[in-house]
Amino acid sequence: MIFRFFFWVLDLFYRRTLLGGKVPPSGPLVIVANHPNGLVDPIVVACVAERQVKILGKEPVFRMPILGWMAKLAGAIPVYRSQDGHDTDLNRGVFDAVHAELAQGEAIVLFPEGISHNEPGLQKLKTGAARMALGAEALAGIPLGTKVIPIGIVYRNKARFRSNLAVEIGDPVDVAPFVDVWNQNSKEGAIALTKEIDSALRKVMLDLERWEDFPLLELATKILDDEDEHRVTHLRNLAIQGKETFEKDPEQLLKLKGRLSRFDAHLKRLGLSVEQLDASCSPPRMAWFTIQNIVSALLGLPLAALGLLYWLPPTLLIMLAVKLGKPEEDIVATVKVLGASLFFPIWMACSVWIGQHYLPTSTFGLPEYLFAFSLLGFSGIFGSYFLRQRKEAWEEFMVLVRLLSMKRLRSYLTNERDSLRKVLRGGLDS
Repeated sequence: MIFRFFFWVLDLFYRRTLLGGKVPPSGPLVIVANHPNGLVDPIVVACVAERQVKILGKEPVFRMPILGWMAKLAGAIPVYRSQDGHDTDLNRGVFDAVHAELAQGEAIVLFPEGISHNEPGLQKLKTGAARMALGAEALAGIPLGTKVIPIGIVYRNKARFRSNLAVEIGDPVDVAPFVDVWNQNSKEGAIALTKEIDSALRKVMLDLERWEDFPLLELATKILDDEDEHRVTHLRNLAIQGKETFEKDPEQLLKLKGRLSRFDAHLKRLGLSVEQLDASCSPPRMAWFTIQNIVSALLGLPLAALGLLYWLPPTLLIMLAVKLGKPEEDIVATVKVLGASLFFPIWMACSVWIGQHYLPTSTFGLPEYLFAFSLLGFSGIFGSYFLRQRKEAWEEFMVLVRLLSMKRLRSYLTNERDSLRKVLRGGLDS
């Protein structure tokens, strides 16, 4: 029940896309994922697993108000870390609990990086996931068929409401081939399986060495304009392609980055995007575009304003919580999502109570007030969408104005884009 509520909040906060395969519906599983977003990541994994899971979490969470209670109610298992001031010998009970869950065919979730972070790439993995999976197989005495399921999590802007979230489920890693090595030398067996898990995770996430490379990768995907692949898949393939090229010919890759940087600088100075280079900018189209957006703004403004005003108090409370709490960057989204989970339902309940006690009740009863305030809730989502659409419409209008007076420069940029597209499609070998 708790997870279902947070699944709803998750899909309200992010626009989620599921890629790859599916988590097996039965059998013992160790589900592993990268960890860029604090306490939101466990909710993401539990949501896409579509089966009951037991989540391993750092022990301090279990002592937090509300969060600790929810973690215990959800059956989460505390992990004792040295950086939290604990004696790691306490984790013997954790391993026993995990082994028992796997022996019963259950699924556990953990984050083998051991920390939540804001780095662009996968951090060095701990061997805990491997030791748990192999230990369960060894203790059972018979093959359990334990598998490790890698899940990659990629946020477009993790602290922003209604930003994109891509979750990719990778191919299962079979634990059985590593059992013999484990039985002979547990340390070597755990290291070998951990390397396999590391490789599997890198195949389902966006693994970069520097955040500075991300804008150029995004630009390259837009130049290629390949609609057959999801954006995250495309970004990852280009990143891998770039690493391979750098190993073979560093000078060539640096030259290509220079061209992309100059092309990007030209676009930014003009306030253009790659897609807008092909935009039709005739005066009749501009007139029709203007009329459409004026009508849309006039029709949508009342509902959008109502929704935004209604949700302003809890939104301000969330902003205040972030400002006062001063959380680390990888925890900001966690504070916002949990704040929305707490303040928004309380605000709606208060609204219904105020409506019942201080507004005329001769016509409206509790069901009517619940319905009315539910509509107000959806109007808030519409308000967010409305503002985004109006901002994009204004930017597109200004682009059309610029393009009318920049035909020669537009032609140069279009030719450069086409040239870069040939280079990129040629596997960076041109």
